[in-house]
Amino acid sequence: MLIILCFYVGINFVFASIYYGIGIEHLDGIASSDSEWSKFGQAYFFSTQTFTTVGYGHISPTGFLTSSLLSAEALIGLLSFAIATGLFFGRFSRPTAFLKFSHNAVVGPYGDISGLMIR
Repeated sequence: MLIILCFYVGINFVFASIYYGIGIEHLDGIASSDSEWSKFGQAYFFSTQTFTTVGYGHISPTGFLTSSLLSAEALIGLLSFAIATGLFFGRFSRPTAFLKFSHNAVVGPYGDISGLMIR
């Protein structure tokens, strides 16, 4: 779980940095009067909303470059959650065998006949 959390925070930080590098003016809904940390924070939370496909709609991309980045981030988000779900399922649904195999086989009396006994 810690690895997934670190991946989630890290990938959103990377995408927020790219959005911030492209220019906050290409994200409609972020006020230009806010401080730089506030702008980066809003870009980060926009990234988390896009990555998880929540999409609250408060901020929207304008321009081809930010829309392309948004599309790539949404695809990576969907694939990441699908991979994480598959890994969790594979980890916790391992089949367990209830059969035990014997190393010795004995022929002995069983009722009125002889029988093969595996112990």
